[in-house]
Amino acid sequence: MSEGVVLSTEKVEIAEAITEAWKWWHDPKVAKSLLDDNFVDDRETFTKAFATLYRNQSPQMRIWAVKYGDKVSGIIWYVNGALSIVTGKDGWKQGFASEAIKIAVNEIFSEGAPRITAFVPKHNKVGKKFFEKNGFKVEGVIRKGSMFDGPKDIYLMGIIEPVVENIMHREEPIEIET
Repeated sequence: MSEGVVLSTEKVEIAEAITEAWKWWHDPKVAKSLLDDNFVDDRETFTKAFATLYRNQSPQMRIWAVKYGDKVSGIIWYVNGALSIVTGKDGWKQGFASEAIKIAVNEIFSEGAPRITAFVPKHNKVGKKFFEKNGFKVEGVIRKGSMFDGPKDIYLMGIIEPVVENIMHREEPIEIET
């Protein structure tokens, strides 16, 4: 498990995460793992979408910059029950994304959400394994659920209770900057 993971809602760090996410979105290896319908090829539209999410945060709409050490290494967003995460490929297999997703899940549940959903492209086996490792269960497959660049199937994954291991029973406090 990674040490030093912080979820930040600070404007400057969110802006940095959005800038980095734009780069990650256009990295062919990262883009291949994303849900195609989320792909936006216009930087202004991309930035405005995340900025709108930042401005309208509520228990139903959240955005966090994932800091690992002193670097913004990912972005998590939660909209109307659905949770998503993206990191650059240099952050893959480092462990901080699992720590970050668990912190986000626990925060969302602490605000009263009855469940959290994740949509994972069926071809993204690593993404499916990531969410399963972090407490999500496959609840079904949305056949031809992604229509961008041809129809593709999507795993519908969900979690209905907080992820308690290694998070709720930690000795050191969880840091969430606001």
